[in-house]
Amino acid sequence: MGRLPRADYLRGVQNNNGGSGLIMLRRIVASSGWSTSLRAVARGIAGILLASLCAALLAACSSEPDVPKPPVYVSSCEPCHGNGGGGAPVTGDKEEWAMRLAKGREAVYLLAITGFEAPLDDEGRTAVMPAKGARNDLSDDEIKALVDYMIEVSQ
Repeated sequence: MGRLPRADYLRGVQNNNGGSGLIMLRRIVASSGWSTSLRAVARGIAGILLASLCAALLAACSSEPDVPKPPVYVSSCEPCHGNGGGGAPVTGDKEEWAMRLAKGREAVYLLAITGFEAPLDDEGRTAVMPAKGARNDLSDDEIKALVDYMIEVSQ
């Protein structure tokens, strides 16, 4: 059997043996010299769809909502609040921030502005928060805005 015109498949015309358009598509692919089978193409498309679905699910399950990170947070706060360094509450950790907010938002502001040192555990480690996160160039209101950001993404 010779090569089937691609137009026949596109119009949905059946071949002489009463075969479906899928059979015709297979023949067109086979006769075109393409090395890719329909099954391989389908697997590739399925893989792309699965990867897209996984990425969407991971984004939806992220601990931090889609709130843009302030540049000052990234450069000055995230080094500790991104991983709990120095006993800092991790941004996005609901339990840690709920504990601190139990004392009131104003108390959290005060500790961020004035700083503190406190025993962290029985092993002698100390939690340290430098006054204004060692950014004395920032105003109290700017520090409060950074604290508000961390609270917002941690609820």
